[in-house]
Amino acid sequence: MKPDSGACLNTLGVAQYRVGEFQAALETLTRSKELNGKDHDGESPTDVAFLAMTLHQLGETDKAHERLLQLRKIMQQPKWSDDQELMGFVEEAEALIEAVRKPEEASTDSNKEPPRAAPPKQPVPAPAPPSNKN
Repeated sequence: MKPDSGACLNTLGVAQYRVGEFQAALETLTRSKELNGKDHDGESPTDVAFLAMTLHQLGETDKAHERLLQLRKIMQQPKWSDDQELMGFVEEAEALIEAVRKPEEASTDSNKEPPRAAPPKQPVPAPAPPSNKN
């Protein structure tokens, strides 16, 4: 593999992401992004999409959301906007990142009361013993 090939590094980074090697994917995709940025006259949407998802998987949710916003902006460029494969990556990133952010955003709403726990169940009294009246 060519260490100077952004395309090869992107493929490797995507594969690392897909098998759950998120730290390795982060390093590979970061290098790929640097190289592809020079080749593509700007950032490659594939690099940005998988960096966003990788950051999310590593618990860097704010950084992941920033990358997702960046990805949406890149996808507005005419050279990328009609690419169906890239649109699939955008949808995948949105589904992953936004699914987690929505509950967090809802929980920061100070006007909402926290959910209440159900009251404990009361024990059922034991039946009275039979009377021995004859």
